[in-house]
Amino acid sequence: MKHLSFQKEQVKQDLEQVLATGEQSTTVSDLDANWLIMVGENCPAQDRSTATAAILLHHIETRKHDTVLGEYWSENLSLYRASAAQIRAAIAHGFAYLNAYGVIELPAAPDTDDLRSVSRQSVESALTNIASQLLGPAIETISKADYGDCAAQHKRALEDLLSRNFEDVLLTDRWYPMEVIELTSHVPTSLGGIPCTAIVLLDAIRTNDNYGSASFRLERHAEFFCGLAEPQYSAFWAAFRFLYENDPFWADSMPSRKFDPAALMPWVSDEFAI
Repeated sequence: MKHLSFQKEQVKQDLEQVLATGEQSTTVSDLDANWLIMVGENCPAQDRSTATAAILLHHIETRKHDTVLGEYWSENLSLYRASAAQIRAAIAHGFAYLNAYGVIELPAAPDTDDLRSVSRQSVESALTNIASQLLGPAIETISKADYGDCAAQHKRALEDLLSRNFEDVLLTDRWYPMEVIELTSHVPTSLGGIPCTAIVLLDAIRTNDNYGSASFRLERHAEFFCGLAEPQYSAFWAAFRFLYENDPFWADSMPSRKFDPAALMPWVSDEFAI
């Protein structure tokens, strides 16, 4: 693990994904003197997003101040918004990152909706479906996760959450059963570990991850999440991406402040797209 900015590496990976969607490759070495032409009127509309991604990557690496590039966000905004959600969000985060670090100056920062590619409703629905897979034997085990302390109270609270389909999961407000759910989710391979992780992520979505529960799990278990099968794979990564797109600095607060390449978020399936 290297001491790098998670935000920077995530922005770069998403822009590289945009490049991969283009019919023509655009290399950073082509850009130094020619980027105005590539983003300007001589660039075909279908290649504009690809060219923009390459230009943004170039400036992220060089960090050279540019007084003109910022204008292209507003001038091409209708084009970017007409693109697929992942492409639009990747480009918006690229402009926002350069603006935040003073490399460019945006007349107006990207809107919240421009920065998001994932629907909160679809993420919550997917996480709820996974959380609902808690069955009797798992409930018995989970309720005893705090060294057996108050197991009966945790069990009743777990069953209550299940009966109400996790409609108000709030970690900060419900010691019973969230304490044992959190403890179980620290070992996602354990009995009930996957549903408990889904509950923790559901809580993080609803509380903006105020206590860092989601970023902590991404840091500790990134490789595990990479190896999940569907639907858990897409649901969990969609949850992490939602949190990142809601606050690009979110994952930079990981407890150890270290960066693991496995923790970079892939693009998720279209079922989660806004």
